[in-house]
Amino acid sequence: MNRLSALLFSFAVMLLFPLSVGAQEQDAAEALKAINKIKLDGNYIWAEGTSTKNKSEALQNAQTVLSFEIQNWLKTSGKADVAGVVVPTSDEYLKIQTQRRNLHRAFVYVDKNKMIPYSKNDKVVVVEQEAPKKAKDQKKQEQPVVSSTYEEIYEPTAIEKEMLQVNTTDDIIDFVGRDIISTTGGYRELPSTDYYIFIYNREGQVPACLKSTGGVITNVATGKADSYDNYKGCGGQWFILK
Repeated sequence: MNRLSALLFSFAVMLLFPLSVGAQEQDAAEALKAINKIKLDGNYIWAEGTSTKNKSEALQNAQTVLSFEIQNWLKTSGKADVAGVVVPTSDEYLKIQTQRRNLHRAFVYVDKNKMIPYSKNDKVVVVEQEAPKKAKDQKKQEQPVVSSTYEEIYEPTAIEKEMLQVNTTDDIIDFVGRDIISTTGGYRELPSTDYYIFIYNREGQVPACLKSTGGVITNVATGKADSYDNYKGCGGQWFILK
């Protein structure tokens, strides 16, 4: 997985459709051709994700990396005051998914020219378009209501960014062995105080790092609410920072 860093941006979009799904050689070849074309086109920001579990996990991994790739692009583009970006239509956020044997692969990309950045000083607003008043001799017609809003941006702390680089059980061992950890333990003995926990699957991969604050579980990568029920069959290694 690509390196993870800084802000995780929210996209006001829906996933469109898979351009290629399946393990057939012809489909895989067509997908690879489309992917290579996009990679060579400087107008796109793209990311890849893989999973030996299922295509949904591969897609989630790719989406997470894409968010950080966009943040890195904003930095290198000199947009220092940008807090986030919005992709205005579902057509601009596309995906390509393939499978070869037991490896699921997802490729996601977005057009740089169609993203709308907004600065840290912009206020979050909702704008609704009201239907104009009708003259008495006009027939009544339904008028569409258009709304727009920006979501609050979640930013991991510096140490949380390091947690997001833990991808395997070997990485977990190295991380919890550092001097910054006060105590650690297994999933069956969760502490009553606030803590972090690395979730790992049977393949030795780390699909998530979670944070428990006041009993509320959130995903460190997204800042959104999460649950252990989303990781059935997985193990966990919790730890508390000094």
